[in-house]
Amino acid sequence: MNNTVRVIAVHAKNGVIPLTVLKQKNYPIFRYFLKNYRKVLRLLSENGIQVLNDLTTLNHTSKLKRYLLYYYGTTIDLSLIRQSDRTVYNYLIMKGKPEVRLNDLGFEVIYQHKGSEGYIIKELYRLADKDGNIYSIADAKFYSKLYYRAKKQDLNVKQYINTLGFTYNHTDINEVKKLLKDGLSFSEISRTMNVPRSTLHRLYLQEVSNGIQSGNVERQKKGKEPSN
Repeated sequence: MNNTVRVIAVHAKNGVIPLTVLKQKNYPIFRYFLKNYRKVLRLLSENGIQVLNDLTTLNHTSKLKRYLLYYYGTTIDLSLIRQSDRTVYNYLIMKGKPEVRLNDLGFEVIYQHKGSEGYIIKELYRLADKDGNIYSIADAKFYSKLYYRAKKQDLNVKQYINTLGFTYNHTDINEVKKLLKDGLSFSEISRTMNVPRSTLHRLYLQEVSNGIQSGNVERQKKGKEPSN
């Protein structure tokens, strides 16, 4: 093995050496590498070492794969990437579901316990269609987990789900009101729309409250109108 390659290999991990790491760990070798780029690149390749040029954007498939290999290995917890590498996570969701993208790149995706964000992402995958759209969340306990996490980030459930790379097309309250008018109970509507009864009831009460407030405003406006 060439001496230069041997020095660089010390700083490689999972068969990858990022240029930012090499620059930080051994600046003279970094400078030598840049001046003799093709030669050193060939020698590294012959010894099973890939170079990650992370001096510029990572928004390229080969760069992204090498970055993930170096920092995470072949088994990746998706929630960890979202929490600690938001830019990389955003690159993943730009082309569809992150889990599918990672699998296509050759990585295994794992999830933590049920209270973790990794578990939540896994469940959202299960509920979403091929385009990442979610139309209903029937599991009240799971909805509560979403609500709790959203509230901690000062978001509503729809906004929180959107930050995870999905689109939540939540229940249309007008459809709920129509079914109530048709004589269906909240339990029957819950089964029909595949939405938790508690969610339907909450949406309905919110709608009623908004209607009352709107009516009060209108009455106040009329009360202020001058009489003829």
